[in-house]
Amino acid sequence: GNIPLIDATNETTLDGIEHDQILGTIAGKPMEFQLQKAWEVTAFTSIAKGAGKYLLRQVEQEAITQGDVELLYITMVQEHGLVPYYVANGFKETGTVYFCQVDDDGYVKQIPGMKAAQDFHSVELIKSLR
Repeated sequence: GNIPLIDATNETTLDGIEHDQILGTIAGKPMEFQLQKAWEVTAFTSIAKGAGKYLLRQVEQEAITQGDVELLYITMVQEHGLVPYYVANGFKETGTVYFCQVDDDGYVKQIPGMKAAQDFHSVELIKSLR
């Protein structure tokens, strides 16, 4: 069906929106990847069936509309088993995998301020928009 979007900025509030109205979230964060203008896909959550695919298409369309974004970039926890989902949605693995270790206090040694329950692998994926 028709899902209304909120085009948010840093000043956007969710006043007047009920939690049960939120079906997912996604953001595109400008970055550079191998000298190409990219958006890092971040804050991606999908609650309703089909919302994730819809949101990925929406962020892709917005990036294309911007005109100079060449690719989408994602890093994710490999152990979550979602690489095939992203591949099915047009992403490709870059071949770069980072092993992230968690110290005794639960902090990820390679990512300042991030906590995790256990060591994990972070994998990169990209999707060309050209």
